Amino acid sequence: DAGDLIRYNVTVTHTGASQAFAYDMTVTATLPTYLRAVSAENGSAEWPYPIVGGGSAVQFAVGELNTSRSYETSFVAVVEDWIRPHIQGVVV
Repeated sequence: DAGDLIRYNVTVTHTGASQAFAYDMTVTATLPTYLRAVSAENGSAEWPYPIVGGGSAVQFAVGELNTSRSYETSFVAVVEDWIRPHIQGVVV
């Protein structure tokens, strides 16, 4: 329903198949048009997490990710108030 809050959990895992650390990554979570990001945490990293595009996406900057390690974070989005329930055969 419009106004509901949805919490997203994001996990990025650097697989053991890689032999090298990953550096300077930007993880972008792009939301569907009916959702808008309203808050974000930067989880297990110390870098910034801007909400961009008026809330249409959240970017998490991860400076370094060791092999076989994970980065975890979360953000909250709100269902926009223009969204309406979909009932087949009904035109609003």
